[in-house]
Amino acid sequence: MLADSNAQVGYGEATQASMGTIINVFKQYGLDSKDAHFVDIGSGFGKPVFHAAISTKARCYGIELVEPRVEYCLKMVEKLTQEYANESVVLEILKRIEFTRVDAGNVHRYQNRGGVDSTHFYSFNWVMSEDDNRAIVEALNQTTGFQILGWCCNEKTTIEKFGLKGVKLVDRKQARMVGSG
Repeated sequence: MLADSNAQVGYGEATQASMGTIINVFKQYGLDSKDAHFVDIGSGFGKPVFHAAISTKARCYGIELVEPRVEYCLKMVEKLTQEYANESVVLEILKRIEFTRVDAGNVHRYQNRGGVDSTHFYSFNWVMSEDDNRAIVEALNQTTGFQILGWCCNEKTTIEKFGLKGVKLVDRKQARMVGSG
């Protein structure tokens, strides 16, 4: 599925248990609400998006630059929708999932297609450039609905450096990673 692409199949992600820990912290800050919007910035193959959708009532979005990864996620949603066509609980979860090809460096504000600000953000930004991280912070600063961010880099070298406004450290969790070297 990744033919003719320079995209790596696995480039680093939190383990299932670590993602569960992150989602549980997010739930303490409103993620388990139908009004919440979870965004995975640089969603890759979508595992955190699926995890959040299964674990909460939130709308869940994956934004990813690499087209074959987005295509893979969209095909997975389609396949699961067909496979579980008679399972209303699974279909309800799948209806709350969207994947879009977006360059995080070109986003000015994180909103859904209806213009509603997203509320909860996760990013394995370890693999992103300094320019991308700066652009993500600038877009978060314009997103008035922003409530919580799960970020994979030291806040002093990223968040403070790029000037994320109106935030405080509420928790620090150690996440086990796979595929990141």
